[in-house]
Amino acid sequence: MELFTCVFIVTSFVTQSLEYENLAFGKPVNVSKRYNTKNFDPSLAVDGDVSTDLLKCSLTASGEKEAWLTVDLAEVQNIASISFLHGGFGLNAMPMDPDKTKMYPVLSGNGTLQHSWNFDTNYTVCTSVFDNEDAKVVCLNWGYLPDKPVRYTVPLERNLAYSRRYYQCIGNETVLDECKSGFLNSECAYQQEKQLGISCESGDTLAGFSVYVSDTPDWKSGTLCYQHDINEPVGNNVSIDCFTTGRYVTIYNSRNGSLHSTLSSFAYINICEVNVTGCDIGHYGDECLSCPSHCVNNTCQMQAGHCFDCEDGYTGPMCEKDCTKGQYGQKCYFRCGNCLEEEPCHHINGTCISGCSPGWKGEMCDQNCDLGYFGFECNSTCNITNCVNNTSCDPISGHCTSGCFSNFSGPFCQDCIPTSYGEQCNISCSDLCQNKFCHQTTGHCFSCTGTRAGVFCENEIAIDKSTDIFDSNAGFTITSALLGVFMIVTLIYVVKRKWFSSSAQNFEQNYELPSFPKLNPEYDEIRNKSTGGEIDNNTSEYSEIAMVEANVS
Repeated sequence: MELFTCVFIVTSFVTQSLEYENLAFGKPVNVSKRYNTKNFDPSLAVDGDVSTDLLKCSLTASGEKEAWLTVDLAEVQNIASISFLHGGFGLNAMPMDPDKTKMYPVLSGNGTLQHSWNFDTNYTVCTSVFDNEDAKVVCLNWGYLPDKPVRYTVPLERNLAYSRRYYQCIGNETVLDECKSGFLNSECAYQQEKQLGISCESGDTLAGFSVYVSDTPDWKSGTLCYQHDINEPVGNNVSIDCFTTGRYVTIYNSRNGSLHSTLSSFAYINICEVNVTGCDIGHYGDECLSCPSHCVNNTCQMQAGHCFDCEDGYTGPMCEKDCTKGQYGQKCYFRCGNCLEEEPCHHINGTCISGCSPGWKGEMCDQNCDLGYFGFECNSTCNITNCVNNTSCDPISGHCTSGCFSNFSGPFCQDCIPTSYGEQCNISCSDLCQNKFCHQTTGHCFSCTGTRAGVFCENEIAIDKSTDIFDSNAGFTITSALLGVFMIVTLIYVVKRKWFSSSAQNFEQNYELPSFPKLNPEYDEIRNKSTGGEIDNNTSEYSEIAMVEANVS
């Protein structure tokens, strides 16, 4: 059974709401054992009559330590609440109608016995012929427990006659008229004006009850919807909110080992009416809405509509979501296979919609290619003749996975090793090839060793010895020449720099202005005249100077 919510309420008797329906009305009812076969039919608990008249209620047999009543809802239903009306038997039950029992009620469960054969005369019974089994019927009529009646006598009341009728009850009859009976030949002997009194046992027959909901008649394996604490008070009107699913609703009680002073000695189920409110399976809530479409078996939690479980491929409280990308199936537990380009698979069955990635096959792409095949849809055949195991290859790429035969290389073993060539790579490259490497098809050398030449390095190159000598000394000669030139240039630069430095020093020390001849006194006289302003014209002055210069020269 699934998880449920249960709240116990002692309140007035609950009838079905406008939205919910009474799922128990008119349904089959079974009890542990009926009180008798004539009255207290279990079906009285689901007939819609809420009377607490003892004869209109169900009642289980006396003297039992366990008792139960089960309503079969005919199919699994979404249950919201369970309510029932207890008859109060053993503690506060309504006495039976004396018009039916011909027995005058005693409300305390302890009093004298009086009955009538007609409505005009009251009688008491002959104490000597009225035993405990007969007294049990009287206790039942009064609404008290028939288990342990106590008989006693009191003085006979005035105007009360003895009945000549006697009874032979077995104890589970409803009224005295159902017992075997007869008539005494004479009035009661040795009565000495005594009257019969009976004290009946009382006790709570409801306290300690429990309610179960189950999918099978084995109700003890179902959900315990409610368990009453015998120390807590409980009225005859009981309502329990019990949100769950199930087909069978059982009210159970036990008196195994109970020592509580207020309880009955034996277990009884005295139910007058049971209501099981809820919705048909597949519905939930106050308005009985349809359960989410992806709930397993179309069942959901009664209050919120949450699914108890989701159909394959769905998740979420109300199974409203597809499985997350990369997962599928029941509870979205399974991972998708190797779908093409990592596309998500179908969220329900896991099939790859766009096909499989290379190297995989099957509807779910969870199988490797068969031996000898590879690639997309596994439609390529492994054909690696030079692979050590040429019947299998990498299922994705088709590469050789077991290594190549000698002289072959490459992922498909289609290439020769660098030192071999030919269709079968069984011809060795020429020893004259550089590193012995050659073209894998033609065998042509990529380069030659030493002085070899030709596509196979088959030719020897002729070399002039003088040229060879020159070639061998050329480097040294050129280097020496360059070094000599460098040294000469450096020497010239140093010498020249020293020379310039020495010349500059000599010029500063030895340079003197040239001596000019002392001017003639006549020239000085002419110059003074010019300075003093005595010369009147330039022509005369220049003539005089010229003459002086001629003389000097």
